[in-house]
Amino acid sequence: MIYSFGVFHTHPWGELSITVKFDLPKENLVLPTITDLMIGAETNEREIREMLGVEFEGLKNKRHLFLPDDWPEGKYPWRRDEHGVEDMVKHTHRSVNEIRKMRGEE
Repeated sequence: MIYSFGVFHTHPWGELSITVKFDLPKENLVLPTITDLMIGAETNEREIREMLGVEFEGLKNKRHLFLPDDWPEGKYPWRRDEHGVEDMVKHTHRSVNEIRKMRGEE
């Protein structure tokens, strides 16, 4: 996992880019959140959590950003070795059809 972010972005030509690399075993994808230090990191951590399955200890808001609320647990569309984009598209399409049926739209 490579975590990149910038600090001091309000100072012209004064931003500092920080990149940290973690070797995470696939069976234990857990990192501490940095949202207590950088509030703006919440969006990135939520995206990484839902798309890759990395858990951030201490992350308060764990709602999905991009995937539907009924997205199956344990399926991460950016993991090419598992389910990938094709499964994401199939499930999303199926969800849209189910919603249309519930609304009476055919």
